[in-house]
Amino acid sequence: MIGKLHQVTTTAAEVDYIGSCAIEAPGGSGIISVNGSAAHRARDSDILILAAFGQFTEIEAKTHSPQVIFVNQHNQITTKAETTGLGVMTNPVPNP
Repeated sequence: MIGKLHQVTTTAAEVDYIGSCAIEAPGGSGIISVNGSAAHRARDSDILILAAFGQFTEIEAKTHSPQVIFVNQHNQITTKAETTGLGVMTNPVPNP
């Protein structure tokens, strides 16, 4: 994983739009629009985790650290502590 946007809220889902989530919105707008065929699976106000994946060499993989962006209910960037305080993020259940 290269990085992820954790718990974003969709602001639009447009089936009849050419493109995808990768279309850049104005900075700070909080817009998360799911477009094209992916919009069949998302609705306005859905909460999503958007992740980007890539390929790394073995050497790159050993030093890579994914970037995780936490947001509030308005898709404004927050810290991990702020996100936990909102109840959006909890500690995962450990594997047995």
